[in-house]
Amino acid sequence: MTLSNVHVVLERPRSAANVGAVARAVKNFGLGRLVVVGTLAYRGAEAAKLAPGAEDVLEAARYATDLADALTGAVDAIATTSRAGPGVLDPREAARRLVARAADGPVALVLGTEKTGLDNATLARFDAVATIPTAPGKRSLNLAQAAVVFAYELWRAGGEEQQPAPAPRPRAPRELIERLRAKAKEELLGAGYLNPRQPDAILDELVRTLLRAEPTAREVELVLGALEALRRKAT
Repeated sequence: MTLSNVHVVLERPRSAANVGAVARAVKNFGLGRLVVVGTLAYRGAEAAKLAPGAEDVLEAARYATDLADALTGAVDAIATTSRAGPGVLDPREAARRLVARAADGPVALVLGTEKTGLDNATLARFDAVATIPTAPGKRSLNLAQAAVVFAYELWRAGGEEQQPAPAPRPRAPRELIERLRAKAKEELLGAGYLNPRQPDAILDELVRTLLRAEPTAREVELVLGALEALRRKAT
């Protein structure tokens, strides 16, 4: 799935510049719509100045009359706060939850005003709250900075959902492994390392150790070449 169902909601931001900066974060990390609780005044030049390359996000932003309006149709929403506490999610946990729910419909990450964030009454309306852990003594972040942190984690979580499993390494064919086993047995017996009466016990352990690395044909050929070089050196 894509991140197009993940919306960023700004609850009455005080700065048009911050709206522009958040729009840029939305664009940078491939999120869905920017929703602003406030007026169209945020669409001015001050916002555009902080949103180079993200003008389309500003133009497509939805302006809601209140938070309830902003969250209309959302199947899940997480509020943000600077206050840590029991049950408060970190950005990665919040992102994974939102991305998982985005398969069912629009979801929202809600950020409060620059000065005070979301108030307690508003936070109480959400069943999930998230915060960005910071050093003691300075809990709050600039609105745009907080948006970037969450947007990055959302992009990462979305990538985990979208990325196909990495292609397996092409393993060495079985016949090449058998050649290596025979060569190793020959050289290690000659060096007196293996017990001539029971050479396979230790040899099998060595081969299993190699196989756990899932070597490619080239890697096995390199080991074969190394064994041959050691044999020539010893003779």
